[in-house]
Amino acid sequence: MNHEPLNLKIIGVITAYFLVSLYYFGIITSNYLIIYPSFSQIHEHYDAYMGVFNASVRILIIYSSVALLLLSVLLLWFRPNTFPKPAMWAIICLSAISVCATLFFIMPIQLSLWINGFNVAIYGRLMDISLYFQIIPSFLQVLMGFWLLNRYLSDIKVVSRWVFILFFSITFWTGNYDALVNFSLYTTVGAKDWLAFREAIVPTKFFFLLIVAFTPMLLTIPMFWLRPKSVPKLFVGIYGLTIFWIFFITFIYIAKDLQGYLSHDYSRAKIEELINSDFEYRGLPAMVLTLIAAWMFLKIGQHKMKVGN
Repeated sequence: MNHEPLNLKIIGVITAYFLVSLYYFGIITSNYLIIYPSFSQIHEHYDAYMGVFNASVRILIIYSSVALLLLSVLLLWFRPNTFPKPAMWAIICLSAISVCATLFFIMPIQLSLWINGFNVAIYGRLMDISLYFQIIPSFLQVLMGFWLLNRYLSDIKVVSRWVFILFFSITFWTGNYDALVNFSLYTTVGAKDWLAFREAIVPTKFFFLLIVAFTPMLLTIPMFWLRPKSVPKLFVGIYGLTIFWIFFITFIYIAKDLQGYLSHDYSRAKIEELINSDFEYRGLPAMVLTLIAAWMFLKIGQHKMKVGN
């Protein structure tokens, strides 16, 4: 297969691939680390809880998993010279393993846990298949993505390159999953299960993921001086102000007034306030962060295209 010169079509495919692969990895890790452990704690409204979970995740996972496989194939056809063909085949295979495990094993098991009720053996099978055939292949795919990004951005100085790679990747990985799935589950949990449910979904690993989600806020500081030349300082400034707003509203209002209260007491009114406030004050700004990071990546690609031509 002949390599095409870098063009907007190739740049668009690369951008879409990394966005979807990292977002997909974020969905499945959030399920495994945060949502799945809550299944055994729901008794009062188990059917409603699993119904909302399956409906929400089905849409996200079907679209993102199918998109991931299609984009992996497209990446084979539309790739820059720095992306070796064997690596593209490896990505397709890893994507196919994770996507097939998701569509043909994990989602049917989730439906079984909903229809037939919670079963320890079936739950154990869900965790094992998710780890070995969904998360690990996807994680290897993400690691290969780091390697490919390093090659693609090889014309940028090493420190600037890796600051941007981490900034770009973490932004896509930590998409606003809470607003789309996690918080919607709160409405189905009864008062009797509430505290046990909270203990299941807010362990140490939750706070680790929260810290990772705000890492790009710290990276905006070196990005002002170490950013790729093709990325305007204005983009970094808008991103920094937006993520600082999310950080501020999270800890001053969402975490302190709402999550803090719900950690000790059940309140339907507080849950509804959390869902509405999260979408308005964090969900919409989080979409802005994703768009800005993607725009930065496109600007780098356009610069590379001009230099190459």
